[in-house]
Amino acid sequence: RAAVCLGLGARVGAPVPAFPAGRCADRGAVAAAAGRRSERMPEPLAMLRNVDLALLAVALPVFVLADWPIAGWAGAVFVWLAWRFIAQWSERKAQASGDIKKMASIMTASMIGRGWLLALTLLAIGLGISDQAGLAAGVLLLVTFTVSFTANLLLRPFDTPHQPTT
Repeated sequence: RAAVCLGLGARVGAPVPAFPAGRCADRGAVAAAAGRRSERMPEPLAMLRNVDLALLAVALPVFVLADWPIAGWAGAVFVWLAWRFIAQWSERKAQASGDIKKMASIMTASMIGRGWLLALTLLAIGLGISDQAGLAAGVLLLVTFTVSFTANLLLRPFDTPHQPTT
């Protein structure tokens, strides 16, 4: 069976005869394990996966009390929900492909596309509604992205890098 070597200095996708020191894995196992979450993640940590959605919910009363443009909040929520939907959809599509090159292509296109979606939506809010709404949406998205990125970094060790059990 061909294996994908994940060791440092190794050529990605190079066939190897064995699995030395756990550094190489079956190509199908790598594709199947990409994006899978560990079932042993502690419950408080599992809640961190959705901390960005909680932040957006908490931001609504803040926007109302501070008399900031609700259109900015709504635009930010729209972009963020689309961002998450596209990310999850592309991750599932990449996993289903089973091919490392196709996985990389799908995930790269997803990241670039989501960046353009965010930028163009913020531009549309700023030009179409008001400068204040565009600024409010941009700041909320910046904070939401930062919180989400940090949570994902904290949860990364709990992602399963091993072959899934069947």
